[in-house]
Amino acid sequence: MSTAVAACACDSIGAPKEIRRCDEHHRYWLGDKRLDSVSHVIKTLIASDYSGVDPAVLETARVRGAAIDAYFCEYLQSGTVTVNAGERADVLERLERLISWWDESGLKATAVQQTVYSEADGIAGTFDLATEDMIIDLKCVSKLMPNYGLQLGAYLCMDKQTFPLRDAAILHVTKEKVRLVKYNAKKCRDQWKVAIAWYSMLKQLTPSASSGRGE
Repeated sequence: MSTAVAACACDSIGAPKEIRRCDEHHRYWLGDKRLDSVSHVIKTLIASDYSGVDPAVLETARVRGAAIDAYFCEYLQSGTVTVNAGERADVLERLERLISWWDESGLKATAVQQTVYSEADGIAGTFDLATEDMIIDLKCVSKLMPNYGLQLGAYLCMDKQTFPLRDAAILHVTKEKVRLVKYNAKKCRDQWKVAIAWYSMLKQLTPSASSGRGE
């Protein structure tokens, strides 16, 4: 797997009106317009308190999750994985279990790392993968968080033009197992609609809330 840093896509002057993501700065753009990310909206509305968790533990989990996500997406796109030299054992163990689960599941990915957006709301996000009837986001965490449904709701709402009746699920990878956790798609969409309405109100009342809008 290549470790080269993607070129910055933030140069917006005269850019065509199409969605793009700057991986270097974690920003979304639609032509000259910068869009807020789904994760920024959720973080604004639902504060996460990790004050009681060792920062080293958080960083280890973050790096592990990012690596597994990248490897798995590579596998879905190419059918193979090029592992970095000296890769951590916990990453390799979870990745092997995840790929085995996927191969046995019979699921077929029709999209990988798909960016969706709403020009009206000024929001964009990228889900990990999709089948013909389901949007799936990969989570390599010990337990699922309540706001994951909100995240799926965002993708469902913004993807409605291409597949209005798509379902949603989290592909949950832990130290012990892999499981597909399905969510109520209508509930997720309804929750996101409420969330984005409240977020829009917050932006009107506190303009500074739109600063730092990275993914």
